[in-house]
Amino acid sequence: LIPTVASRYSLSTVAGTHRSIHDDNRHSLRGYIFKSGRFAYSETLSFPVLDRVGAGDAYASGIIHGELEGFDPQHTVAFAAAAGMLAHTVEGDSPLASEQEVIGVLTGAVKDIMR
Repeated sequence: LIPTVASRYSLSTVAGTHRSIHDDNRHSLRGYIFKSGRFAYSETLSFPVLDRVGAGDAYASGIIHGELEGFDPQHTVAFAAAAGMLAHTVEGDSPLASEQEVIGVLTGAVKDIMR
């Protein structure tokens, strides 16, 4: 459906997430991006949730950041998913993670979130 909609409405990029909610207040999130006729997916991230509000904004901001920085689609979707995950670790609707914090998640340098 996404390739059809992208073609019909001349959308160059379409992005979103697939989420699973578990009984133990953990969520799993996998991002996707459709660009240049191809899909790219992030790894599935699993994490405890403090507050869901603003996580979609953080994901969208990560996609926009990747596009503006010229990241390839795979890096863009990974960056966006990590940004979305970090937004679940703070209360409120404003994404607060810095670019360095998101990169830390991507590289494995961040093992525990300190707020």
